[in-house]
Amino acid sequence: MSSPVIALEGVSKRFANGTQALHDCSLQIAAGQFVSLLGPSGCGKSTVLRLIAGLTAPDAGTLRVRADAAGVPSASPAANAGDGAGDAAGRDAGRTPAAFVFQEPTLMPWATVFDNVWLPLRIAGQSRALARQAVEGALATVGLGDFADAWPRELSGGMKMRVSIARALVARPRLLLMDEPFAALDEITRMRLNDDLLRWWRDSGLTVVFVTHSVHEAMFLSQRVLVMRARPGRVVAEFEVDPNAARDDDFRTSQPFARLCTDASRALRAAMEEPR
Repeated sequence: MSSPVIALEGVSKRFANGTQALHDCSLQIAAGQFVSLLGPSGCGKSTVLRLIAGLTAPDAGTLRVRADAAGVPSASPAANAGDGAGDAAGRDAGRTPAAFVFQEPTLMPWATVFDNVWLPLRIAGQSRALARQAVEGALATVGLGDFADAWPRELSGGMKMRVSIARALVARPRLLLMDEPFAALDEITRMRLNDDLLRWWRDSGLTVVFVTHSVHEAMFLSQRVLVMRARPGRVVAEFEVDPNAARDDDFRTSQPFARLCTDASRALRAAMEEPR
């Protein structure tokens, strides 16, 4: 990878409670890639997302997120962590933001679907009228063009997640960070959203970093799957998925897909049993 837009080099992170979330974690991601992080609970997958987003800073090692990935200006070496380098990166990222989608939709129950999606543009200073075209476009993208005036309580779980994704897409980010967004959904809804997410990714040219516990979901969605060991986390295995493979029901039941899932499951098992 000649010029990654995201690079972690020997990154370690310990939280205030003493938990060592990451140790000597390294990875690289190129512009436009769809990369999944796969690993056991507590292995630091979400911490990696928070580091990339600029929400926290590494204690050791170097984190680089290029401006054309997320608007973060340069690097956040651990040597500068004490003087607010990570916080500065997070603030600068707001200019051309990385968007974060969490496991829960976190919608405002007192606001309509339109106003929930408008929120990041409203924070950026755009009036409701000025933001209307962008909001309506984002809702149309996720298949909710007719639900702008609906309330969150009127939506199914899958529809709520679509609203959350529309809110992430409305600011037209270059980087989309997704932390187990479909984990709480039923299998049929999850498969449909997987299909739609791939379409949105292809249409937009986004760089996507996706956290999941599902081997099958990771292999279906991703160009690359990075397996992380149990805490303290670091990448211990990588799988590449044929970028030319059609991501459809035939692919889900194909022998190459089954082999990838089997190999990744074995790597995940080994990662869970690796001595700390």
